[in-house]
Amino acid sequence: MSSRKAKADASLCGCCGISKSEKKLFHCGGCKSAQYCSPECQKQAWKDHKVWCKHNRETNSTLASVIPSSGTSFVYSVGKLNAADSVNALRKWCHNYRNMITWASHNALELNEHPEHSNSHVFVVLLDSTPAANAGETNKPLKMFSVKNVSAIEKTVLAENRPDIGKMIAKADAENDKVPKKDRMKEELSIILVMCDLLVNLMPCYWNWNELGDLQVESRRRDIFLYHTAIKN
Repeated sequence: MSSRKAKADASLCGCCGISKSEKKLFHCGGCKSAQYCSPECQKQAWKDHKVWCKHNRETNSTLASVIPSSGTSFVYSVGKLNAADSVNALRKWCHNYRNMITWASHNALELNEHPEHSNSHVFVVLLDSTPAANAGETNKPLKMFSVKNVSAIEKTVLAENRPDIGKMIAKADAENDKVPKKDRMKEELSIILVMCDLLVNLMPCYWNWNELGDLQVESRRRDIFLYHTAIKN
């Protein structure tokens, strides 16, 4: 991704990182989640995106046939939105803050000193739905969620406490392992889990070793993350 520093609330191209304020973006026709500035960028990113595109399409298909009140795992609606629209709103929130989430993940996992954590741990972002969203007063993703907490959790611990999520992560790992590192845009992968009650979004975070050279582990990463993702009036 480009090193340009985009605004925290700007949607970014999933390949080059250009913001929607600089160039018009379009959504992936498959999952309706990832955004790109050109067919060339979409084609270049496909090696990494295809695993997650499939995951998002399967999630959308499941949600489309499930009644929100059925108690099925991962189904949850915010305010007046149905389950599918609520998940899409969460994904848009994640996409807008991808740069900040990636920075916080690298910090929490301390990848420059412990790169093995990318395989053994998951960076977890816990969100609350806002009062305005719960009351149906807004359906704008950036005003629907606020960060409650962030942490790095071992995959084994997460699987013990939430077997359903553990299976999702294990499946994502298995699918990603099928793609040789030499065929990826970036060789390494960390998984980020963003949750708001029963709403769940898995985010891939691809990275290369040279990106960690200037990484300074910030002890105040939680406060910094909360500040940069705070709702702007």
